[in-house]
Amino acid sequence: MKKLLLLSLLTAFACTQLFAQFNIDSLSRVTYTNDLSNLTGYTDTAGREYALVGWFKGVSIVDVTNPASPVVLFNVPGPDNIWREIKTYREYAYVTNEGDSGLQIIDLHNLPFSYSYKWIRPLGMSTSHTVFIDENGVGYVNGPNVGVGGIIFLDLHTDPWNPTVLGNYNRHYVHDCYARGDTLYAAHINDGFFSIVDVHDKSTTNDPAKTLATQNTSLNFTHNCWLSDDGRYLFTTDERPNSFLEAWDISNLSSITRVDREQSNPGSNVIIHNTYYVNGYAVTSYYRDGVTIHDVHKPDNMIEIGWYDSSPLLAGDGFNGAWGVYPFFASKNLVVSDIERGLFVLAPHYHRACYLEGVVTDTFSGNPLNGATVTLSADARTKSTNIIGEYKTGYRDSGYYDVTISKAGYHTKTYTHVALHEGLVTNLNVELVPTTRITIHGFALDSLTGKGINNATIQLTSALGDVYIQHSDTIGHWFFSNMYPSNYEILAGSWGHVTRQILDSCYPTHNYYDVMMHRGYYDDFCLDFNWTNSGTATSGAWVRAVSIGTTYNAGTGPDDTCAPFTDVSGDFDNLAMLTGNGGGAGGDDDVDNGYVTLSSPVFDISNYRVPKMGCYYWFYDGGGFGGTPNDSLKLSLTNGTDTVRVRTYNHTSPKSHWTYVELAINDYIAPTSTMQFLVRAEDNNPGNIVEAGIDKFYVWDSLGESTTGILSVKEEVLLKVYPNPSAGRFTLIYSSSSDKSFDLEITDALGRTTEHIKVKANEAIHFGNSYQAGTYFIMLKDVGQIISRAKIVKAE
Repeated sequence: MKKLLLLSLLTAFACTQLFAQFNIDSLSRVTYTNDLSNLTGYTDTAGREYALVGWFKGVSIVDVTNPASPVVLFNVPGPDNIWREIKTYREYAYVTNEGDSGLQIIDLHNLPFSYSYKWIRPLGMSTSHTVFIDENGVGYVNGPNVGVGGIIFLDLHTDPWNPTVLGNYNRHYVHDCYARGDTLYAAHINDGFFSIVDVHDKSTTNDPAKTLATQNTSLNFTHNCWLSDDGRYLFTTDERPNSFLEAWDISNLSSITRVDREQSNPGSNVIIHNTYYVNGYAVTSYYRDGVTIHDVHKPDNMIEIGWYDSSPLLAGDGFNGAWGVYPFFASKNLVVSDIERGLFVLAPHYHRACYLEGVVTDTFSGNPLNGATVTLSADARTKSTNIIGEYKTGYRDSGYYDVTISKAGYHTKTYTHVALHEGLVTNLNVELVPTTRITIHGFALDSLTGKGINNATIQLTSALGDVYIQHSDTIGHWFFSNMYPSNYEILAGSWGHVTRQILDSCYPTHNYYDVMMHRGYYDDFCLDFNWTNSGTATSGAWVRAVSIGTTYNAGTGPDDTCAPFTDVSGDFDNLAMLTGNGGGAGGDDDVDNGYVTLSSPVFDISNYRVPKMGCYYWFYDGGGFGGTPNDSLKLSLTNGTDTVRVRTYNHTSPKSHWTYVELAINDYIAPTSTMQFLVRAEDNNPGNIVEAGIDKFYVWDSLGESTTGILSVKEEVLLKVYPNPSAGRFTLIYSSSSDKSFDLEITDALGRTTEHIKVKANEAIHFGNSYQAGTYFIMLKDVGQIISRAKIVKAE
């Protein structure tokens, strides 16, 4: 039994070791009788490499030139202390500690044969936490027991053995820092942020104006920071369980942005400690997780490509294991100080990661999906999309992987055999199909009376171009069931009312629309109101279609266009009423050997005071067949008894250009309840090419109007109220293409007015705190006509 137990333990340890490293090899290990703290590296003039290791009793100097056989040369004494940090400048090491004695300076000139050391107390300091030395020979002693524990600046360049004080920073406690040029990046662990400080003049750094920016890190316990080589990105750590390696874009100090964050072992509660930037890699020590290497040459998509766990039997939250790592030797070897297990010499294998990036959208609306989860089959870790639907992830090795994308409310999608390549970005954009279906509904209402419009045509067009059509019932109600949440265009039209448009995103809590429709007869042929075709011609019948442009003798002049290639601008769709429209050459499918007449539905203007009519037309008569063109386009009105011609166009009229015509109906014919508009295109003998089009037809009562109503047909006022329902107050806002003011009227379910105020577009209005529970109606009115309406519910 004892043998079996021992075998099981050995097997478990072997498995732990197997998964405890990747892309980092162990070369050697040195054990100590006391705990270690941080360390640094030093290379002498002969190229020998040394690890300078902080340990409880002082500083251990280890020759690691032969990484397989490191040699402990000296143990430099110091006060017993578990905190010790070391940096070098030229042939000197500078050591901080939290025990006593001040700052230790070790003379390394005579290594590997001997050393000497001394202590200094700048500004009376006896303890300090960390030290950094920049490229100009300025030492930054962090966390001294002087003032609030900021930084003491030392001139090491002039005389490294006898540094002088240049000044100090005393605004916040500084745990650690990085400096380059005239800029300091300070990690304020107790305050939870890093600051960026102008330190050109070391004597004035406490001036608030010298602090250029501050930024809180994710867990508000900013431990250390390191700058990328290009100076654009700062990498930070928070010494907290489940902490992150974070990358910050600091190129704009007024808007510092986190571009990515990564965990070595998500969900394990492991604590990150110190990170360093080396040639596009972040080399980082983790308590209980050893050392990791992330490829960060794309800081917005950091990928772990290697790790070595120096304490594989320890896991989770705790201040054990790897304290520090030094990655800057010319040999590229790493030295790692594990608190309990000693000094490790490691050989990393640097290589670029493989990247997978893309955008996740709703397949129907095209809207970006925030919070969608992207999972690679090779890795348990997931990435989520941001507010604009972007995701960035990847893997350490090239290969073929399955990629799964999921989000609540959507069908999960998996792509198999997706190729990832070292150093390259694979782009994969994803569309997810919603699982939720909704009913989109509302009322088509007369804007003057507020009553429902029977048999109004309601057309929904999705973001993908799918078209759905329904008709309102006798009280104006309409609905579309089993629809996907999406962006929709809602068009509501009725012969006798002006077509209206709503563009909006429909989803389960926002799917109700009242469409207020002004009186008048309007048709831009986006909806089918059953105009009829008659005539004697052998081709060229009137059709409702998107214009297929044609030309005759292309390239000989400006009038070569027979049928225009574009629709009238400013209407709801690209449709018009056109003769023929079969495409091909100019003479194909034109009006031949007779006439074709387009007749509108009957319209009632018997109660209109000053009725006007307007429309756009184009006409082409040419081609040179049989001499001078002699064909025509005739516009007529009939009142059921009389028929009058109001316009005639021939070959001398502007050819193939949409042209607007407007007239006062009373000038030509007596208005009745049985009016029709007639458009006749005729090809007389001898024949020529004859083509015509009609669009944006409008009849309205113009009494008191200074401009034609046709110019404002496409203006839509969209009224939104949120939250709805609400137990407290409501917020109302409406958008409009104009900046005019409207009357706002709110009534209860019995029609009693509760609010009546003047409002402007895009200004939020708050109301309803004192309302009783029940249903209310909000109406925006313009000169007595309701232009938009919404229903709200006041909850208990």
